[in-house]
Formats: sequence, structure tokens, C-alpha cells
Amino acid sequence: MLYFVRAFRLDGVDIGAIMGKRKIPIKEILFYGILFVIVEVSIFIVADYFSLTAPYDYYELDDKPFRYILLFSASSILLTPIYEEFIMRGVLFNKLSERLSLKRSVIIIGVLFAFLHGFTKGMVFIISGSAFYYAYIYHKTKSLYASIFFHLVGNFIAFTGDPINYLYFPNLNLDAPTRSDMLAALVVLFICSPIIYRLFKTIWRDLDGKGESVYMYNMRELHGDEKARSIGES
Repeated sequence: MLYFVRAFRLDGVDIGAIMGKRKIPIKEILFYGILFVIVEVSIFIVADYFSLTAPYDYYELDDKPFRYILLFSASSILLTPIYEEFIMRGVLFNKLSERLSLKRSVIIIGVLFAFLHGFTKGMVFIISGSAFYYAYIYHKTKSLYASIFFHLVGNFIAFTGDPINYLYFPNLNLDAPTRSDMLAALVVLFICSPIIYRLFKTIWRDLDGKGESVYMYNMRELHGDEKARSIGES
């Protein structure tokens, strides 16, 4: 990410226009952030019950010291949302939305982002819809801070469990979920599905047309129409 920032500044790219506003609609994003994580966890439980998911093997907690788990969790919560959002939404999504419709841009960047996390997790991100919501948040709020915050909420919920389990539940059995776990997850999905459906119906309507990239919008807000027009022409 630091390489991108340095290269962009040398090339005359306005980092402030990529980042956008600092005012974040925290209540709305927090609600949907938690909602998406609940849906994702429920899908994982159902998939695990029917042995549809691949082993969670990209890092192993067994025989690792607590400082390793703490450092891994902290970096995943604090650093990953920053550089992933900067590159995926701040750079790639802006480039796509300058050439394609907003709907296509959101779908392409969402699928790419999802499968960069592996096939299994990627499919869950896509089915739950959370993979597409990051770009929508950036487009809607014109603020990369907002999508970073949304991403941070999801990672916080996902990764704080590891150090907590290590400290307080060292003998916790995290094997395949039971039938009751799977049924409870299905109930949660049944309750959350109408909310998710209504949200994405609104998103699909909001993304009509080609529009303009968040970068160009922020350039107009920061420097006026004339400079934004000259950048667009170049």
C-alpha cells in the first residue's frame, strides 16, 4: 500500500480524493457489518455440517505461542482492512467505474475480492453478499474510511475469537458442528434473509447508470469542476 501511495503521489494522483470524506455513518455501517458477519458464520456452519467447506488450514493455531495468535489477530483486524480497501476499492474499483457501469464494477471487484480469500471463503462472501457491499459503501458515502470501518468490524468479529479461545477456552472442541448447530444457523439465515434481500434490492436500484468514479466526485468536491474536468480528459 505504501508503494501505491508513493507511486500515485509521484504521478500526481490525489490521495485525498481516493480517501474522501472522514465522516462515517457508523450506526448504519455497524448494523450491516454485524448482520453480514452473522450471515457468513451461519452459512459456514451449514456448509461445515454437510462437509462442503475445505479445511481451515492457511494458518494453524496448534502449538503456536499466544503472542503469535495475538499478533496475527491484531494485524488482521487493524492492518488488513486498510491496505485491502485502499487497493481493491480505492484503486481498482475507481478504475473500473471510470470505464464500466457501476453495477458491473461492483460485481467484478466483489468477485475478485472474494476469491482472493480462497474458493471456500470466497463463495461464502458472494452468497452472503458482503463481498459486494464494500464497494457500494464506498460509492454511497464517497469515503474509503467508511468501507475500511465496515471491513474492520467484520474482521474484529471474525478474529477476536482466536485469542479469547486460547486464553479462556483452551479445551474447546471446534470440530464439525452438530445437527442442532446447523438447525440454529438455518433459523438465523431464515430471519436475516428478508433484511439482506431488501438491502440488495435498494443497492441494485441505487447503482443504475454509469455515474462517475468516487475519485472524480471527490476531485470536484475538493478542487472544483474545472480541475476534475481536466483530469477526466487526460
